[in-house]
Amino acid sequence: MLKHSTIILSSLILILTVFAAIVLCADSLPAESVDLYVEQASKYFLEGRYNDGISAAKSSVDLNPNDPRGYNFLVANYAGLGNYYDAIKASKKQLEIIESKGIFDVNIVTRHAALLEVGFNHDKAIAFLKAYRKRFPRTISTSIEGLKKAKVKKAFYYPYFRQP
Repeated sequence: MLKHSTIILSSLILILTVFAAIVLCADSLPAESVDLYVEQASKYFLEGRYNDGISAAKSSVDLNPNDPRGYNFLVANYAGLGNYYDAIKASKKQLEIIESKGIFDVNIVTRHAALLEVGFNHDKAIAFLKAYRKRFPRTISTSIEGLKKAKVKKAFYYPYFRQP
């Protein structure tokens, strides 16, 4: 009888240990999956497979909505399709996330301005950039002046969308 109780108790302890390990490791599983989806979204973007890139980036965002990398590739893949409306929404979310973490990246700011320029107009891009002038004075001032000149010429300032 004691041997039977020991086996049951040992089995129960083993089951609880495995369960605890699964619960404790569950936090690391999405991060690995997020990395995988981000890599896929990047690969698909580079291959011009934008719809596949959007699917992979959305999977990344679904797993960890506070990781800005998924939004980064949503932006890139939506823009690749010419869907600037959704690219701007994803870019705005990416900016919110990184700024909430105390990170300010002029490249992400200027890319958002470029999307506003092509998706809406020069004035929206200029208005957006003015909020960042104190943080990145030279870069933002140069961008604003460039946008103003491009507006007069009825052209795009940012090189991503210049017509040959």
